[in-house]
Amino acid sequence: MGKHIARLILAAAILVAIASSASFALADGGNGQASPGIRRTNGAIVVGSGWQQFSWNVSGQPYNTEGAFTFTTNSETLLRVTDVFCVGDQFKVYDFGVLLGTTSIPGSVVCSGPNVTQNPDYAYGYPYYGYSHSAFSLAPGAHSITIQTVVNPLTTGVGFLRVDAVSVAKPASVNNGAWQRRYSLTSGPVQDNFTFGAATDVPLLCDWDGNRSKTPGVFRAGVWYLSNSSTDGSTDITLFFGQAGDIPICGDWDGNGTETVGVVRGTGWYLRNANTSGPATTFFTYGALGDRPIVGDWDGNGSDTPGVYRSGTWYLRNSNSAGSANIVFTFGVGLAGTPVVGDWNGDGKDEVGLVRGNLWLLRHSLTSGNFDASFEFGEPTGKPLVWR
Repeated sequence: MGKHIARLILAAAILVAIASSASFALADGGNGQASPGIRRTNGAIVVGSGWQQFSWNVSGQPYNTEGAFTFTTNSETLLRVTDVFCVGDQFKVYDFGVLLGTTSIPGSVVCSGPNVTQNPDYAYGYPYYGYSHSAFSLAPGAHSITIQTVVNPLTTGVGFLRVDAVSVAKPASVNNGAWQRRYSLTSGPVQDNFTFGAATDVPLLCDWDGNRSKTPGVFRAGVWYLSNSSTDGSTDITLFFGQAGDIPICGDWDGNGTETVGVVRGTGWYLRNANTSGPATTFFTYGALGDRPIVGDWDGNGSDTPGVYRSGTWYLRNSNSAGSANIVFTFGVGLAGTPVVGDWNGDGKDEVGLVRGNLWLLRHSLTSGNFDASFEFGEPTGKPLVWR
């Protein structure tokens, strides 16, 4: 009898949720509400105009009922998609009918409680709520976005998308001195290439001159060759720092807007605040022997700090000093791959990814979980790098 009543209560709650999620009106402010974007006209939306609501009815429409969301832009844009209200839906996202990707795996179906929200900012920004969401980097040009609901436990519902012009990280691959780049986090051909360095050099991409553009550099047994442009063979800076066998790294250690050189030797981190020859400005120990060192701006404060990747566990620290990790999570357990770091979603913070051959698996938050986006780029034998 008790189970029967519980089922009736659950069924009633789901019916209310379906009706609410299919018809709620956007209002301004509030934890459970969302501020509307500029309404589209004849399918067109304005880049940077905020969240746009879409809906579905699996019995009659394989795609969102509003039809395509269209726009044209002269710069790179970031498309963000999220479920709201009842947790449990998942989407495939298309551009002119070509699959961009699938949103993240949703949490268990729930329609009430403190973590249920109609506000897409909350649903997208707090992964522990369990809402399926993802971001997709789009190249300049015309776009026509449609949404297909592929996991749909409640038959009908609503979600949100928005398109913003942002600078996000982009993929690169280096093989035997040949550099290849692509302008978006999507599968596709090489869109830019040049040669720099020798086949045995260790390649890096960093903003050596503070102009907000990452350009090539190589490390060769303690000698650094840096270029301030992504063109064939031009070296602008040559300096001596580190020694043969060191692992070269680069980052904005002091938050001044310029990324400079560093090396990891064992568990010792040697950082220099200028792209000139000389001793380390900062030294500390972090991680364990055998860890794979990474660098990123984990908290969005403008400074790069250390991290290590260890068999699927990531240990990140928010200061350039010895000590324990501030952030620890698992991603990629049991998967062989090369760790990469970049701001994949334009939120001003770096996130992590794994590259397996030429398959890129990206996570959009510094939390445990599955990948949020994937694409193929580069040669399987190349070294994956990230640029902007």
